[in-house]
Amino acid sequence: MTRDVRVRRATDRSQVVMKSGLGTILALLLTTPAFAQAPSPPSDQPFVIASGALVAAAMTDLTIGTYLIGAGRGREAGLGAGLEQRPVLFGVVKGSVMATEIALLRAVHRRHPRVALWMTVTVTSIEVAATWHNARLLNTR
Repeated sequence: MTRDVRVRRATDRSQVVMKSGLGTILALLLTTPAFAQAPSPPSDQPFVIASGALVAAAMTDLTIGTYLIGAGRGREAGLGAGLEQRPVLFGVVKGSVMATEIALLRAVHRRHPRVALWMTVTVTSIEVAATWHNARLLNTR
């Protein structure tokens, strides 16, 4: 008989713990606003696409520029001009500058989304023009 009482007390405690855990979860669900009630954030998709295009254009420029320098058919006229004979350091410097540009554009985007978008589009256009120039050099001998 005492054994039944001990088993029942242990069961009662586990039920109390389970009920209090369920009560806590229920309270959290009732006090947290539903997703449909929260205001929808502004769409960042154009900025994300422009940032991705910027990274793609910069990395393409880096790749083509490194190939042209290695083949002896080109030289770096901009940032990293003195690093032409050190391709790893050249890539690290240009990649670091690109990462800094993206970080600065994202910082601007937090307060001024439209300005950041148009700045990103402008910088991407410049990168595309440089890449286009380098790609045309690939076709010459």
